Amino acid sequence: MTGASLSDDGRYVLLYVSEGCQPANRLFLVDTQELTERTPDGSIDWKAYDVNTGRKKLPVKKLVDNFDASYSYVANEGTTFYFKTNLKAPRYKYLRDVRGQLQLRSLSTGALQQEFELETVGSVTGVSGQRKESEFFFSFTSFVEPGATYRVDLSAPTGTKHVPALFKRTELKVPHNPADYETKQVFVPSKDGTRIPMFITHKKGLKLDSSLPTLLYGYGGFNISLEPGFSATRLTFMRGYNGVYAQASIRGGGEYGVGWRDAGSLQHKQNCFDDFQACAEHLIAAGYCSPSKLTIQGGSNGGLLVAACANQRPDLYACVLGQVGVMDMLRFHKFTIGHAWQSDFGSPDKAKEFEYILPYSPLHNVRVPEGGSRQYPAVLLTTGDHDDRVVPLHSYKLIAELQHTLGGPESAQKNPLIIRIDVSESGLGLSA
Repeated sequence: MTGASLSDDGRYVLLYVSEGCQPANRLFLVDTQELTERTPDGSIDWKAYDVNTGRKKLPVKKLVDNFDASYSYVANEGTTFYFKTNLKAPRYKYLRDVRGQLQLRSLSTGALQQEFELETVGSVTGVSGQRKESEFFFSFTSFVEPGATYRVDLSAPTGTKHVPALFKRTELKVPHNPADYETKQVFVPSKDGTRIPMFITHKKGLKLDSSLPTLLYGYGGFNISLEPGFSATRLTFMRGYNGVYAQASIRGGGEYGVGWRDAGSLQHKQNCFDDFQACAEHLIAAGYCSPSKLTIQGGSNGGLLVAACANQRPDLYACVLGQVGVMDMLRFHKFTIGHAWQSDFGSPDKAKEFEYILPYSPLHNVRVPEGGSRQYPAVLLTTGDHDDRVVPLHSYKLIAELQHTLGGPESAQKNPLIIRIDVSESGLGLSA
């Protein structure tokens, strides 16, 4: 896969080449001042460098020609470039226990000049400003903050503490005060003792008597970090139903760097499910909910997560929401972009990798539960018949297998097992 960006001064084109979904890329550079083909007004004649014409090749310089690490452009001073990289820094040094942080550092030495205080647990989602100016803006969000933009004036003398000032805040159409809610972070021991970060958000003052409707969300894959972020539907759930929202930063993601990702990938994928189940058990033990009040939710790789957990611990949840999940782990690599996911899942065509993929594949591990109610939780799968990323056959197959194995007139399964299928990009859906 390839991508490109332009340096701030408009002079350099940076070219990125990545392979699969690994957090690593090759890096190349084009100095536009070396492009000699010009139009009459002096601008670059890009058509002259069109690969289809063969008239002239771009003067591409190799900066990094291997896949040892990830590099993304931050800034440049002439020919001195600064990149964000995980080279010899697998955690990138950019998150602190999944919480966003904002620091002012010297560009030349990296020395810390100031750490900015953020209003609550949340994420810095963007920083903008002209480098020639003395001010910059940053955006901030949290589980209950729809979005706020702050201005920082750096014109004060060196050594002065710069205090962010609220510049603009996204307002909801209903009365809402983020201060009415609380977010805390806990660290839950997984099956092997690894401490798993989890955020828990709800209205202040709720009584923890195991009766609260609780939604646990997770992903755990492809080096993606689940940071605090706003969702109108989740706020509605907390606001209207005194609901508890929990977000687990399980292994497989990028919250603690490449090592955290590797510990939940390939032959270690079961760690993702163990981590998520441990977080569910914590919510129950801490008095937020009982299994009859706990819903789990995930999409794509997260859909795989919740479906696998439903197979492994059907007693632990009341409801499973699996959105466009990767459910057939023996054929996922045969459709559209699925081949790229072998970086995280492995290849079911290889005997050794097949051995660790099959035991958790959602489609191939549906069983009537033994003991107890002999029921699965209520299951709602969602997909789209036009989805060319996670093809809908994954959800089609799994809902058919669930209904076949758990259904029938003699079945103990009373909880619904349904699917919602978007049949066009307009969002219209069918349920079965």
